[in-house]
Amino acid sequence: MRERCRFTVIVTCLLCTAAVSGCAGVQRLDRTSIPTLTVAELRASKQDPAWLLKAMGSRGVVVRVRAGEELPVRLGSSIGFATLRAGDNRLRFDREVWLYLARKKVLLSPDGRRWVGLGDWRAMKRVFDMRRGTVQVGFGVKRGQGAVITLGVHARAGR
Repeated sequence: MRERCRFTVIVTCLLCTAAVSGCAGVQRLDRTSIPTLTVAELRASKQDPAWLLKAMGSRGVVVRVRAGEELPVRLGSSIGFATLRAGDNRLRFDREVWLYLARKKVLLSPDGRRWVGLGDWRAMKRVFDMRRGTVQVGFGVKRGQGAVITLGVHARAGR
């Protein structure tokens, strides 16, 4: 239960600060004075999750997520005419990703050197080599369940 709480704090901070991330293209980040943690270290930590929030406020924290690791995600949305109730899911990383978390900035990196803001889709496509993508929306009826809407967002690498 404590493990889930720790990850909830991290993911909540990541998603809450996404709105204030700037669109500055590809950025460099000097990680020498910034604490770098792995997901495994965060899971094993016995500290109160509040230390992470404090570190994010001063100089930030870098979290290295290895390929195959999962983080809990609580996804919800309101678009005026419909609301997606927040529900728990798991985000599985297919490749290594580095996250820089600070009070007013969230950056992503495929290698710990080139960083992009969470909302900068052009730079993200370039740095993560994403060439094409699709959004799929479906509507169907399942026996015993009734109407079902499916939503999928997929991106493919340029390799």
